[in-house]
Amino acid sequence: MSTVLPVDIPPSILRPIAYRILSKKYGLNIKSDGLKELTKYIGKCFGIGWKKDPKLMAFLESFALFWKEQDRGLFITSEGVIQTLKELKEREQLRNANTTASATTNREKDTLSGKKNSIVKLDSFLTKKKAAIMNNTYSDTTDSDIELEETDNEPNLTNHINNNPENINFVDSIQWEDYFKIVTCFNQQNFQYNSIKKNYVLKINGSGLNNNRIPSKIIPTFQNTRYLLIKDRLLRREEFNNEDQEFFNPLSSLRHLQNDLENNALMSTGNIQITQIKNLLGRNGENFLLLGLLRISERGSWCLEDPSGSVCIDLSQTIPLSDTYFFQGCIVLAEGIYYSVGDKFYLTSICSPEAELREKTLDSIGQLDLLGVHSMSTETYYSRFDNELRAKLLTLESSLVNNRIFVLGGNLYLDDLLTFEALKKVFKKIDMDPPTLLILQGSFTSVPIHPSLTSSSSSLSKEYQNGFEYLAILLSEFENLINYTHFIFVPGCNDPWSSMSSLGTTSNSLPQANIPKFFTTHIQRMVKHCDFVTNPARIAYLSSEIVIFRDDINSRMKRYNITFQNRKSITNNEDNDLELEINRLVPNDNQVPIKIREARKIVKTVLDQSHLSPFMTSLRPINWELDHTLQLNPLPTILLLTDTTAPTFEVTYNKCKTINTGTFITQRRKANYIDLNLSSKNCTFEEINF
Repeated sequence: MSTVLPVDIPPSILRPIAYRILSKKYGLNIKSDGLKELTKYIGKCFGIGWKKDPKLMAFLESFALFWKEQDRGLFITSEGVIQTLKELKEREQLRNANTTASATTNREKDTLSGKKNSIVKLDSFLTKKKAAIMNNTYSDTTDSDIELEETDNEPNLTNHINNNPENINFVDSIQWEDYFKIVTCFNQQNFQYNSIKKNYVLKINGSGLNNNRIPSKIIPTFQNTRYLLIKDRLLRREEFNNEDQEFFNPLSSLRHLQNDLENNALMSTGNIQITQIKNLLGRNGENFLLLGLLRISERGSWCLEDPSGSVCIDLSQTIPLSDTYFFQGCIVLAEGIYYSVGDKFYLTSICSPEAELREKTLDSIGQLDLLGVHSMSTETYYSRFDNELRAKLLTLESSLVNNRIFVLGGNLYLDDLLTFEALKKVFKKIDMDPPTLLILQGSFTSVPIHPSLTSSSSSLSKEYQNGFEYLAILLSEFENLINYTHFIFVPGCNDPWSSMSSLGTTSNSLPQANIPKFFTTHIQRMVKHCDFVTNPARIAYLSSEIVIFRDDINSRMKRYNITFQNRKSITNNEDNDLELEINRLVPNDNQVPIKIREARKIVKTVLDQSHLSPFMTSLRPINWELDHTLQLNPLPTILLLTDTTAPTFEVTYNKCKTINTGTFITQRRKANYIDLNLSSKNCTFEEINF
């Protein structure tokens, strides 16, 4: 193969050729910066003989066709040229891999049967992997290993990779680091949901993303957006898909629907229609199903609200059907009877809208790349997932069995000597086999950093900085960790600068900005790969999405949870008390421990609400402009939740694995952390005595 001598081509020389192919033939308009970028690439790849090279015209033709195929718009910009050239290069790599695989397959046809058996073993391995992924069985082996029953079948990407030898060659052609990305709240793309067109629209980031202030001119529409997302998610279910909008079957209530789902009934008792609150007027004594947001009205009574209006509700006879928390700000499905006298809706049953599988949500939004893993979206071009590429990334992800994430428990108080004793024990153990990622979560001080005119305030900030300096000195003893492990630091409620307003309470606003560089200089100098991220943050790893969230959400849910009188009266029933006493003395196989039941309740509440903080802003403030970073739509692959008020658990619900690491130091002088394998998604809870 001859060596190409690169050459600098003036854009004015290439312009007539580009105009003839791109503009005249394909109707595209190339801008000056786009022409400059294209000229640079042609000079590098075609060299000094680019004018006489017959492949130049074919390249421009393929460039124009690919641009039109991706629907990037009429104007060719420099950013679009860079993204298109990158994707063309990836497509060429795939084509070369397929060609190599075809040639290898033809050669293997003439080999001995012993070599053929190796391919059969590989296919059987992929089949076993597919069976493992499609396994939806209930698993309650330990308190920390819980599988919630899934209610739908997930389209499996491994269907595309079975019996495809070219995927093995593709694994060798790319590096997993190319599809690894840490996304903070300040660099995550802002896609706003359009409920009319049922799609997402990219919003260019404004000045509010440069800091954690709440812009005063922005209208708080995030609750309305969350409602519309959940409603459209429900309407995609068969039970709510009514062709006749006036049809309502009163027998198909929430209770019947829940029984059908629990008994795996193939046919539902009937379709269910969601009624808007404004349509209740004049329909006295009729049964309705409402979808709305729970809140307390100005009069101090409970009400249900949707975009069309609000109605006061009576909860005295309500039976909750789902084992979740109900509080101000959560969106619920409520069934009951409306009476025009007093304009009140009497609830008979209430439940949370069930979450949707990740693959189903991605299909509904056209496989939109919300995190910009493949490429960043622009106003004229929206990056989307390619199913074939995702299938091959899944193959690569399964083969990287040594890639692991270690997550330490929350509240690593660097102003406490016990923390350093525990960290030294943990670092000494994991330094022998360093993980790919190590996540450390705050608060990193036991005393909140707050503004004050006294000298104690300045000493607090100095002690906070010294804590990270001591941590850097400790890390210097472990060469493998600081050279081969990527460190991620997540702030807590006591860390600056959110602690300046909240004074360390759990009412600090979300999202929480990363710890300022002023305090972390020594750590960043010592560790080769280190990121101080926001809370929450996301990790894009090949075909998976991982959400990191540090919050004591369990205590807040319990504090504001509604106590239903009807459930309380049922609990006080003598027969029910006798049954509970029998179950306590003679446990059966279907009995679920309290810790597991509590873990399921937390996970189901968060994932059903599709939001990391589904509270009213009076209970938990939110930066309105950054609310899109708190949404869980679609569900992530893994949710790393660190809640020090809840026990450690591992729960899988609708194929979203949620893991709580708990607190770092327990009362028994044990350091707590988890070992998560990114290939098998297996999680191990570890404890070290110190």
